[in-house]
Amino acid sequence: SLLTIYNKARSRLDYFTMNPAQQELLEVLHNHDRVIILKARQLGVSTLVRSWMFYQAYFDSEPRTYACIAHNHQAAMNLHKMDKVFYNNLPNKLRKKTTKENTQELEFADSGASIKTFTAGAKTGTRSFQLDAVHLSEFAFYEDQEEILATILASVGGGQVIIESTPDEMGDKFHELVMETIETDGENGWQDLETMLKGELATCMDVGWMIKNNDKCVVIMGSWCTDPDDKHGGRYITVP
Repeated sequence: SLLTIYNKARSRLDYFTMNPAQQELLEVLHNHDRVIILKARQLGVSTLVRSWMFYQAYFDSEPRTYACIAHNHQAAMNLHKMDKVFYNNLPNKLRKKTTKENTQELEFADSGASIKTFTAGAKTGTRSFQLDAVHLSEFAFYEDQEEILATILASVGGGQVIIESTPDEMGDKFHELVMETIETDGENGWQDLETMLKGELATCMDVGWMIKNNDKCVVIMGSWCTDPDDKHGGRYITVP
């Protein structure tokens, strides 16, 4: 990969090498325009989605707008910083000129394609923009999930919409949409991705919705349920 990310383990910039969960997600993004991801932390899901959106915008020949919406201002800044790290560390011979490069936007001079970053619920929101593809990051933590999603779908039309989030509350729009996607096997138009769990990541604080059963914490990956035997197509593991 020619893309560069900040490697937390090494505390330095490094070339982006995909892990198995990211490889699985990339295949899904290649084949589906409506993707919803119930994710565990520390699997690099948002990193992969940002790299996918950057790639799409960078090689687009049309002035399309690729948007990223984060749940708060700091998260929006972090995600946009990732886009700028991708761009600033490309080899000189491959780095295209930009017409806009600021704290919220990258616009490429040759095509006019742009990457814009927003904060959910901010006054300078997405209503005034025509968006062609959107990444909704940590969607479960938006204050008005239903309204924002309806606005995005109306704006994007047939373009790609990627929702990724760790879980927050049972009964919210994210919960509802994941459950509907699982129970209809994608007949609602969305593709569900259950990001992979590794044993060392299976902590009650970091992964999934949790219930108590026989004094064990059952971590649900890909579904909500109140009965470990009723997995609705999801996977679960027990943590002592």
